[in-house]
Amino acid sequence: MTEVCRNLTRHCWSLRERGRVVAHLHSLTLADVVMIVRPGSRARVLRTGNREVHAWVRGTIVPHAGVPTGAARLHYRPFLAGHFTDECGRPVVAAALAFFDGDGRAWHSETGTPAPG
Repeated sequence: MTEVCRNLTRHCWSLRERGRVVAHLHSLTLADVVMIVRPGSRARVLRTGNREVHAWVRGTIVPHAGVPTGAARLHYRPFLAGHFTDECGRPVVAAALAFFDGDGRAWHSETGTPAPG
C-alpha cells in the first residue's frame, strides 16, 4: 500500500511505502483509499503550532487519468477537524478513488472508474 501526503515545502505529493518516502509527484491517482489521521500527532500540532506529517491517504496507485465528473473535493484542515472532509464539511474516511492534482488539490470519488485520459 502507498501512502500519500502533501509536501508543503516542495509543493508536491510525497509517496511513502513501508514508512519511507519513495517519490515526489505532482499528480497521481489511488484506488481503494482510506484516510488516516493520527490523533495524538494532531493534538501536538494544535498545541505547539509546529507542522508534522500526521494525516495521509493510503491506497493502491493506478494509472492517472484525471479527475472524473462528479468527484468531490477532499480537504484536511487540522485546525478545523480531526478528519478529512468533503466540501460541505462531512467526514470522509474511505473512497473508491482519490485524485491528487498538481495544484495541491485532492478529490475523491465513490465510482471505481477514472475519466478517460
